[in-house]
This record gives sequence, C-alpha cells and structure tokens, in this order.
Amino acid sequence: MINSEKDLSIEELADIDWLSVRAINICQKFDLLTLNQILAFYHQNGSFMKLRNCGKKTEIELTELCEKYKEQSIPFVLGKGDPYVIINELNPLKRSTLNRHIEYLISNLSVRAENGIRNISKSGSLKEILEKIYEPGYQFKKIQNIGDKSIEELINFKLKISSFINQLSTLKNEQLSIEYAKLIVKTTFKNLPDNLGTEFERVLDPSGRI
Repeated sequence: MINSEKDLSIEELADIDWLSVRAINICQKFDLLTLNQILAFYHQNGSFMKLRNCGKKTEIELTELCEKYKEQSIPFVLGKGDPYVIINELNPLKRSTLNRHIEYLISNLSVRAENGIRNISKSGSLKEILEKIYEPGYQFKKIQNIGDKSIEELINFKLKISSFINQLSTLKNEQLSIEYAKLIVKTTFKNLPDNLGTEFERVLDPSGRI
C-alpha cells in the first residue's frame, strides 16, 4: 500500500511501468515527481491534457498509470478528502508554516499569475484563496484576463500546495521546526543555492538544534 511515507518516485515508476521518456519529461516539468503527486493531479483535474505539450498518447499513458494505482491509499486524495479538509485539522504551527510556504510560492509566480491568484480574494486572505481554488470543479480560467500560460502556472502552483499540505499532515513536531526555519531563510534571503535543504541540515545536530 502506498502512502506519504512509502511513495514511488518517477524514476521507480519508469522502471516498474516502463514509462516513456515523454511521460517522464512532462511529469518532471510540472513537479509530478511521485506516484502520490501524479494521482493527486489526476484526481483533482480528471486528465493531464491541461499540461502544456502533453499529447494524446502521453495523456493515455498517464491515465492508464493512474487507473492501475487508483485504489492505493493516498491520504489527501482518497483518505481524508481534499487538501482543504486537512488544513482545518492542522495545528497552529503547521498552519503558520503552510501560510508562509504559500506566500513563498506566490512570490515566485509571474506578475500576471500572481495578480490572478490575488484577485481571487478581495481581501487578499490566503484562507479565502484556498477555499476558492479547492471548491469542487473550480477552474483557474474563471479568473478575469488570465491566459493559458498563467493557467498552467497556477495549476502547478495548486499542485505544489497540495503536496506541501500532504507533507505537513504527516510531519512530526520536531521535524516541523526545522522545515519552518528553512522557510524563514528561503523567504527572507534571495539568491539561495538549490541545495539549501541539504546544506541547512548539515549545521543541525540529531535533535534539530544548530
């Protein structure tokens, strides 16, 4: 049984299910790096045709993959329900961590995509934004003056949030403080290395202290 702790990477899926190079490239481009993430995207969107350059053949391949594994237990897809349900069960520190991560993701959007996501809520409330984008059947094309490129960007943005929510739901408190510290560094300083997570953990002892 697959869960958030025992997932299959895209590389493992490539070996087990003989995924094509095209399918692997599409998944990697949109950060669908594990079976859980692929299943989550399929569950939330119903297909993969919304992903740019995903042709019919790749769509069929990925859909067949999801149909094969759809009975597996994925916490935020088939277990507790949609990610927004899980948010309401998070403790205050986890919610604070989530809010900080979402603000970080928003800051990395293009200007048009960022304007689009902020226009979802008149007050700019992250809670209202999350409520809206996780409404059943919600589509980003409903946002006024939004183009296909921005829609694609926002679909990927939502997927990253879902993945992070899933991680938070299973994260132990001692790990949480480390993740929160990483977020503070990422959202405070610019031009950080890609391997920040690895380098950050090198200065911590087994108890998570610097």
